[in-house]
Amino acid sequence: MTIPTLIFLCTIVVYPLLYAIRLSFMRYAVGTGEETFLGSGNYVSLLNDSLFWIALRNTFIFTSVCVSVEFVIGLGLALLLNRDLRDRGLIRTLLILPMMITPVVEGLQFRFIFTDQIGILNHILKIFGIEGPLWIADSNVALISVMIAMIWCATPFDMLVLLAGLKSVPPDLYDAAKVDGVSRWQSFRYVSWPLLKPAALIVLLIRTMDAFRTFDIIYIITGAGPAHATELISTYAYRIAFSHLDFGEASALSCIALLIISAISLCYVLLLRVGKE
Repeated sequence: MTIPTLIFLCTIVVYPLLYAIRLSFMRYAVGTGEETFLGSGNYVSLLNDSLFWIALRNTFIFTSVCVSVEFVIGLGLALLLNRDLRDRGLIRTLLILPMMITPVVEGLQFRFIFTDQIGILNHILKIFGIEGPLWIADSNVALISVMIAMIWCATPFDMLVLLAGLKSVPPDLYDAAKVDGVSRWQSFRYVSWPLLKPAALIVLLIRTMDAFRTFDIIYIITGAGPAHATELISTYAYRIAFSHLDFGEASALSCIALLIISAISLCYVLLLRVGKE
């Protein structure tokens, strides 16, 4: 009974992956479909490409900042919603709304918010006498702008998973902690956090993989500009494939990204095993 599922996975996952790995060692002629074996030529070309290192640096900055801030805010919201609040259900519904919106719509929404002339953000700042920056046109600010957009979109996921982890903590442990006279911080540190670690590591694993391969929001808001300030590995691979029509080098770049994500994921899995022990 697992054969249909295996066939489906092989069709949409395994075969494209193997084909991309094979293509990364080739030069593919789009017009004729002719393939020429280059060996490690595509990888060497990427390593000598300054834009590759810019995209790699931006990807690591984007991923580390977004994942860290999302986790901290998500954890704070989860702790808040874990308490007995009035209208807690309504608050929870409002907080998860960003996760219900498609990334393309979110990108268009933030592109309008960050527009310097008619954007609502600079309009609000102007009311308070503050001259807003060129959020998506200034190379020094553009990466921060797309980080804000990604954090707004992805934080509800962290909140939901961490809230589920907090709900799984037995209430008897909190009652015992109260009897011992511990503070709220001590209750979180010695009761909640040790049992929340597996959920926290899963959140970090999933969000790191998602942030590392982010494409849609970046492409909609800035188009990976200005001056490659928001160029990530995913957008650069797209540019190589569909602007330069070099599918071999784009496949090589995708394989490099896959290796990096796999290494990071392996570290998270090892930490998760240690946490369980």
